[in-house]
This record gives sequence, structure tokens and C-alpha cells, in this order.
Amino acid sequence: MVGRRRFVTGGLAAAVSVVIAPASTRAQSAYLTTAEMLQRSRASEVDAYRQYTAFTRQAKTDGYPGIAYLFTALGSAEFIHGQNFEKILVRLGAELTPLPVRQIQVANTHQNLIKAAADELDSVYTFYPGILKQLRPEGFQDAITMTNYAWESEKQHLDILKAIQQWSPNHFEAVAKKIEDETAQYFVCQNCGATTIKIPQDKCPICKLPSATFRKIEPPL
Repeated sequence: MVGRRRFVTGGLAAAVSVVIAPASTRAQSAYLTTAEMLQRSRASEVDAYRQYTAFTRQAKTDGYPGIAYLFTALGSAEFIHGQNFEKILVRLGAELTPLPVRQIQVANTHQNLIKAAADELDSVYTFYPGILKQLRPEGFQDAITMTNYAWESEKQHLDILKAIQQWSPNHFEAVAKKIEDETAQYFVCQNCGATTIKIPQDKCPICKLPSATFRKIEPPL
């Protein structure tokens, strides 16, 4: 399956102003594969963020505010992942260039929800395991940590994603109602992108920072 997690090259640099810090030739040459994998992850997260933004608009148009809110929360997490990858790339002295704006294929909310679930499941089972396999030999721990943050935050939603994939094709309205009824609010950790429906009592379940790192995501207007 080839979803939005395909290996593409090119970031959030198009949406976020990034100052490139100088780095030694040694640092760059020692982590060539790491830099390549981070660029791919960065591009994937930017792609996902843009797609969720488009899907949010369509869900609002189609009259599904709960699904629009879900897309907004997921997009917020992807944005944080992309920023994290950019920070590590800057430390490695890699060049950050704006990614070409890929045309987003937007269908109706029913189809968009199924596609989003398929893409997220692909990232859990294929994309990030593949990235981590490539990162481990060079052993740049911060890159591995940020990739694990992204992977673990995607895995948080496995149950709902599997249910969406199973039931949406023939029972979309029931799935949409469940999302509308059961999700009053979303919170996203600003450090790792962990996404929850309530602020953890003590610390983030993924990055272990204090729960103060969580921010409530406002529903789209």
C-alpha cells in the first residue's frame, strides 16, 4: 500500500521560518543515512499536515464537525513531528528547502476518513518501522528518539483507526456519529505530538515530560 507515507524528498520550512545553523563537515558525513531518513520523514509529515488541513475543510463543508475536529487534531500532531525532524536536520547541517506543494486529492468526507485511516495504519506498520531500521546503524540517538515519538503517537489511535477502516465503507454514518458523540475535545503534546482526549494526570505517556506540555486543540471554526 502506498499512502501519504511514501518515501518522498524535499518541509515545514514552507510553513515555518527556519534558521540553518552551520555544522561541521564531519557531522554531516557521519550521518548521511540519518539525514536522508529525516528528510523523508519531514516530507511525509508535511504531506500529512497539508492533507489533514484539506480534509478538515471538506468535513466542515459536508457537515461533520466532529470529523473535522479529529482531522485538525491529527494535523496538529503531524505539524509537531515535522518541526521535530527539522530541528534535528538543522543540527546535522542538512539543507532545508521548501517542499513542492503536492496536489491533495480531496473526495467526500466518507472517502477522506477511510484514506486517512489507511495512511495512518501504513505509518504504524510500514513507514516508521522502515525508517527506524535505517536509522539504527548510525546511532544518532536524537533522530531515533524523535522518530519513536512520531511512531508512538501514531500508534495511540490504532483501535479507532482499525474500526474506521473496518466499518466506514458500509456504515459511515454510524462511525461519524460515534466520533461526534464520544470526542468532546483533543489535547496534543507540544513536545512529541501525543494526542489524547484528556490531559494526562502526571506526564505525557510518550515523551514523559510534564502534562503541562499538552495544549487543547480548538475545533475548526
